[in-house]
Amino acid sequence: ELGFSFDDEFYSTGYSQGGHASMALSRELQENWSEEYPLTASAPLSGPYDISGTQSIQIAESDTYSNPAYIAYNIIGWNSYYGNIYEDLSEIFQEPYATGLPALFDGETDGATINAYLPDLLSEMIQPGIIEQLTNNPDHPFNIAAQDNDVYQWIPLSPMKMYYCTEDEQVFYQNALVAEEWMTANGATSVVTSNGGALSHGDCAGPAIIGGMLWMQTYHQECESVEVSEIDELVWSIAPNPAINGITTLHGLPLNVRWKVRDISGRIIQNGEGLSINFTGFSEGMFFIETEKWGIKRVLLN
Repeated sequence: ELGFSFDDEFYSTGYSQGGHASMALSRELQENWSEEYPLTASAPLSGPYDISGTQSIQIAESDTYSNPAYIAYNIIGWNSYYGNIYEDLSEIFQEPYATGLPALFDGETDGATINAYLPDLLSEMIQPGIIEQLTNNPDHPFNIAAQDNDVYQWIPLSPMKMYYCTEDEQVFYQNALVAEEWMTANGATSVVTSNGGALSHGDCAGPAIIGGMLWMQTYHQECESVEVSEIDELVWSIAPNPAINGITTLHGLPLNVRWKVRDISGRIIQNGEGLSINFTGFSEGMFFIETEKWGIKRVLLN
């Protein structure tokens, strides 16, 4: 209907909540849609795969959490779906939050505004004794809902690479390690993790997204074509690489190709058109050339 066609390759990726969604989608495709959409590879990035364990436990063990809006969103959202976490929001939240929160979850108010509204300390937001109930009662409706939203207890048959950063203050990095350990122990042979270093949740996004894209690109098979010129356009390279005197050239692409240069954090630092790229004035390091139609490649600047 829309004029799109698919080849035989299907990929799944996403960051943060998108990482959770990517893991869930990968499971759904493998278990229920493998003939229609066979998954080639997946790269969940910094996602809360183990909500009932890693994520909930670490939040419960501390009186502070960087994004209390997530907590409120889960409680209110899950209750709207399951219907059994509370009868009145005041059972979970202290005032004025029990009264004020519903109006903020209107589909328009952003997370930053909700975070600013909520207190820094969970003990000032959550009713006394609730954390203890959740910790000590595995059959509490919230815990049952959390388990229902865990997405890691399955065995991927296609390659999967989970990226994480160790200073992630929103989605604790152990989510990826727990998922990898469970999958591998239960027979998965192509699941790995990648440590992006001591970066925060926000700083981890760029390297994780680019890293995931580059990794999935290694599984991509170029489409066959009867036109030799079309094949030539798809096979391209960067030379010299590392760039010499700050100059490098794109080979095998149209003369008017449009591109962006991203640094290791994913930030766009230059964009242009043509085959020559000038890095004069840039610090040494690794950069990524993102073309309009033909993917991404790495280039080094020494």
